[in-house]
Amino acid sequence: MVQHRQTASNLQHRQPIAHRMLRGILDRGNASAAYLFVGAPGLGRLEAAHWFGLGLVCDTRGGASKPCEECEACRLGVANHPDVHEVHKTQGRSSLGIEDVRTRVRERLSRRSYTGSRKVVIIPDAHRLTPAAQNALLKTLEDPLGESTVLLLVPGSGYLLPTVRSRCVVVPFRNPGLKAFEEQIPSELPSHQMGAKELFLLSGGDVGAARRILADDEGSKWNQHRQLIDDLSTDVLSPVQMTRWADHLPTDPEEAETTIDSLTLVLRHLADATCVSKRQYAEAVDVLVRAGEMIRSNANRRLTWEICLIKLRDILRETYNISTLD
Repeated sequence: MVQHRQTASNLQHRQPIAHRMLRGILDRGNASAAYLFVGAPGLGRLEAAHWFGLGLVCDTRGGASKPCEECEACRLGVANHPDVHEVHKTQGRSSLGIEDVRTRVRERLSRRSYTGSRKVVIIPDAHRLTPAAQNALLKTLEDPLGESTVLLLVPGSGYLLPTVRSRCVVVPFRNPGLKAFEEQIPSELPSHQMGAKELFLLSGGDVGAARRILADDEGSKWNQHRQLIDDLSTDVLSPVQMTRWADHLPTDPEEAETTIDSLTLVLRHLADATCVSKRQYAEAVDVLVRAGEMIRSNANRRLTWEICLIKLRDILRETYNISTLD
């Protein structure tokens, strides 16, 4: 049970806004039907969802803080509690579809609670829900099944349909300041030539992105994606070269998502260096998010990448100024 206290302490320290929101909900006992945990990987969303989910089913009496760590529900924990379910994509599949929502979300929430408490479903990779699956989920959010709550975890709210987002209470998980950032990745830095401040600026404070950069020892992917954005921005690619780039970009949804994350990171770095405007950055990221949605929905993936690159070129070449970067 020490784990739950540590989670609450970490959440309060690293994500004070999210902690204050979730703590207040548990104290007041007025949970909503759906929450959207928004933030990059590595910011503690899943740990917070487990802590909050357990608090929602905690049956303590006498005004003790939830989760109390002493009642039967807390002793069972999220993994063993019959009214808490975690829904992941099945092995061999890259997305969550309509059938997953029907059988693994809606059907579970429609059952009578085993313990008489609230029923909770946690979807750690809600950004992998196909558009059709999101529409199926919308029915559950619009007409909650008894005392139930759905926790959706996404790296960015743009991954979900506006109709789904509008039914959720947004809980923001924000990138830490430099000091907190250094505390979260101390062991990775000593053997790496990149300093903490440089890594913080390069990753935008995204701990998950920082670790991916550190894992890429030769910086090969970063350099490739930086070169692609440079080429698109300066309009030096011929149609044939554009097609070749599209051919080399991954079509596997998971690999494509990693590439989109990396390209987004490059764009963020350029925006921080004022090579591109905030408007260009926002529009370019929107194009990448939409490309990810198309790839996850089994659209023609090569064609999706080609269209994505053309749109990025048109957005970035307006006022791109590479001379300000170095």
